[in-house]
Amino acid sequence: MMQESRFIGDSPMRFFNEKGFARYQKSDGGTDWDRLWGDYGKYLMSIRDQLSPAWQHLAEADLHDRDIVSIEQPSRGEFIMDLEEMKLTFTGVKFVWVPKSAVGDRWVYWEVSPSDRGGVDLEVRLGRDEIRIIADDVWITKHSRSRPGVR
Repeated sequence: MMQESRFIGDSPMRFFNEKGFARYQKSDGGTDWDRLWGDYGKYLMSIRDQLSPAWQHLAEADLHDRDIVSIEQPSRGEFIMDLEEMKLTFTGVKFVWVPKSAVGDRWVYWEVSPSDRGGVDLEVRLGRDEIRIIADDVWITKHSRSRPGVR
């Protein structure tokens, strides 16, 4: 079953949240996306040696606006999320906050960071909600299901 508690300590998300967006606000009120993505890229490089190749791939993948097709947690230590173009299988799961409303929602922004509980912390901003998973590893399986005309 998915965890009922939403938070474990403070959220590590520092770029793609309200505070992060405020730090990258331009004088015209818009967001300086180039600077934000550049700083997030530098951050990813600084933690790269703490991430497995699969976590690195997930951190750098283009999942913006991908629909979540299904979610399941077959055991306490495993969580599976099926997106349009790939299935993500998280192993060594330490924490999961994925609301059932995530199915059909859109993956918008995400960050990965080493967790102080061990493993890697993934936070995802969805169109209507958010996800947080702390796990030792992730297995990425690509499949051919995708919407025509989508990156």
